[in-house]
Amino acid sequence: MAEDVARRVRSLGTEGIDLRTEHLHRHKNGNLRQVQVSNQYVTVRGKVFLAAVWHDVTDERRAEAELEKAGRLEALGILDGGIAHDFKNILTAVVGNISLARMKIGDDHPATDQLAASETALRRATDLTRQLLTFARGGAPVKGTIETEQLLREVVSLAFHGTRCRAVLDLPAGLWPLYADAGQVHQALNNLVINSLQAMPDGGTLTLAAANETIAVGRGQLLPPGRYLKITVADEGCGIPAVDLAKIFDAYFTTKPAGTGLGLASAFSVVKRNGGTLEVQSLPGRGTTFTLRLSAAKARTAGGGRLPAPA
Repeated sequence: MAEDVARRVRSLGTEGIDLRTEHLHRHKNGNLRQVQVSNQYVTVRGKVFLAAVWHDVTDERRAEAELEKAGRLEALGILDGGIAHDFKNILTAVVGNISLARMKIGDDHPATDQLAASETALRRATDLTRQLLTFARGGAPVKGTIETEQLLREVVSLAFHGTRCRAVLDLPAGLWPLYADAGQVHQALNNLVINSLQAMPDGGTLTLAAANETIAVGRGQLLPPGRYLKITVADEGCGIPAVDLAKIFDAYFTTKPAGTGLGLASAFSVVKRNGGTLEVQSLPGRGTTFTLRLSAAKARTAGGGRLPAPA
């Protein structure tokens, strides 16, 4: 990178042209940061100097990417909503006719098995259109106060049924309640948990944690200053390759043979609609952690301890 900057600077000559480039630099804490470098020759008292100004634009670029992704998801949602609604009506009619045909011909007819298989496939297609409608219909959330601990325990009790995985809830005392749309946030969390469970088909531990967080002015966050709940969903699964990590919240992107690519996109869209953020960190072979932040309500509520949830 240094050689590239030097080459570009030499191309400036001494005409005072401003050259701006952006590069990735590794901070002393190990994190990669996006840095904008502005190079310009200036003359001071007859001597020519090279003035270079380095500006960390990581948060700005991340915010731009978040807005662009949210815009794409909204546009896709509007398009998919119209298509899915019409398609669902067609599928409902087809499934109904197949069910009537099976009733008329009886179980002994040679075509019964084929009709049953068709009915099963059509019901799966109906489920897919239901996901599309959920993704598209989010709309403006109806916000209210949500007991954080109760919400997380409900998500775990439903999602872990029939799995080989173990759940750990890390819920410190004094958790603030959330201020969001209960149904939408439940859906988003459920999608994240299911994604993590699918990454551990042979079993493992999924940790669902929550913590109060206050974002102050000038911290370079994607959220305005205020009180938030930070919720993490961490698994011990296979992890996500770096080449896929930037695309996992894109609609229809999936690495699973039977996946629809809507679960994580829907979760991202829901969190954004509720005024929060959703981020992911992952290393192949070392698991994945989803981190979402949502606004806290003004009232307080008691919490529990670090307890294993029923699997």
